[in-house]
Amino acid sequence: MPLEYNERLEFLGDSILNFIVAEQLYKTNKFFSEGELTRRRAIIVNNNFLADKARELELGKFLLLGKGEKKQKGSKNPTNLANALESLIGAIYLDAGIRQIRKTILKTIFEGSNLF
Repeated sequence: MPLEYNERLEFLGDSILNFIVAEQLYKTNKFFSEGELTRRRAIIVNNNFLADKARELELGKFLLLGKGEKKQKGSKNPTNLANALESLIGAIYLDAGIRQIRKTILKTIFEGSNLF
């Protein structure tokens, strides 16, 4: 079986992450308007935040990179790290379902933060 790229998992993980964050904002901020909820979701789900979380999880050491990307230290590239975290979210969802990925996202990524 050929090695697949992560773009499809990244797409799925990004969508799931946006959903879980939107759901959590909706539940915990009953008086916010749609615009405010959207603004806060955009602040929470951004590449810098996701890259920082991916660094904490040391995802960079698990990335399979080409020679050029390795030379340019692609395992430390914030975009690569954020994309890797989104791919991981997609993979966990496919393997374990929405309840498990919700728990994982809220505990691993957002626990202890004051973002909600």
